[in-house]
Amino acid sequence: MLKMSSWLLVGSMLVGRAALAQEAIPKDVTADKVLAKPAEPTPDGWALKLSLGATGSYNHSKKVVGTVDGATQQYGLIVNGSANLTAGQHAWENALKITETQTRTPQLDKFIKSADELAFQTTYLYHFDGLDWVGPFARASVTTQLFASYDVKATDTTVVRTTRDGATITKTRVAEDRINMTKPFEPMLLKEGVGAYANPYNEKWLAVKTKLGAGLQEVVVGDGYTLDKYDAATNTMTLKQLEDSTQGGAEAELELGGALAENITYGAKATVFYPLYTSVETDLSGIDLMSTDLSAKLSVRLAKWASLDYVVSAKKVPLILNEWQIQNGVMLTAGFDLL
Repeated sequence: MLKMSSWLLVGSMLVGRAALAQEAIPKDVTADKVLAKPAEPTPDGWALKLSLGATGSYNHSKKVVGTVDGATQQYGLIVNGSANLTAGQHAWENALKITETQTRTPQLDKFIKSADELAFQTTYLYHFDGLDWVGPFARASVTTQLFASYDVKATDTTVVRTTRDGATITKTRVAEDRINMTKPFEPMLLKEGVGAYANPYNEKWLAVKTKLGAGLQEVVVGDGYTLDKYDAATNTMTLKQLEDSTQGGAEAELELGGALAENITYGAKATVFYPLYTSVETDLSGIDLMSTDLSAKLSVRLAKWASLDYVVSAKKVPLILNEWQIQNGVMLTAGFDLL
């Protein structure tokens, strides 16, 4: 059903594009006089971009009902880069994003990692002569974290680790001690795919991009653990050891973006991967194994070097964690372009 509905979505947009083009041509005027001039082709060669941004917030409370006395601080770094090559009807797009954030609250007298992501994607696209908004593509991506992952509790906590072979290891961690989960670059999510893309609408206020294809998804976890459950009454954490896996299936993607005003832009992206093959044994099946990645951003540019951004993301990779991982926040970002 997912594959059929995705093709119907792309097909309806293709038909809608053709219908709009026909309605825009008066019957008594020849097409060559009313059709818009074709967009200027992207010049051949490399287009490089690299930007660096910093985010931060500070809040202090004292004798405020419902809050803990003390300061809450958050500081972050965002790196965005792209390296795109155009050569005739061929395009090679590369995108890099690094997000790092540290947070300190009155409950914990130390900075802890609250965001850590490294994402890189490379995509090849072929543009048909005279029909450059549709064609085949091939791409690969990697998503991981740069630093070790851990949890920190404000009270003494019993940690029960369940290994892949079913054995359990129980230890007590004192308050504010790190409870190690995964090492740097773990878990690592690798994706490779091929298929067709269609970009049926491209205006300043709205650009629509779609992709549909087949691909592989690999999860590399090393010896890492993830949270299985937490019992607040007994301060007991149960961790389970992750397992490497490979999946093959169908993937669909929809991306929207545009400008609502001269200084207001937005973007939204949804990607779903439906596995038809899974290398590991699991109690999940069918749609319960589907991986989903949703994200959206609204940005208000306050100055050339500063913007106010609202960012939200929700993703679910059942073979890593069979629950939604949700992050959202408002950030005041100050940055500049290096390239």
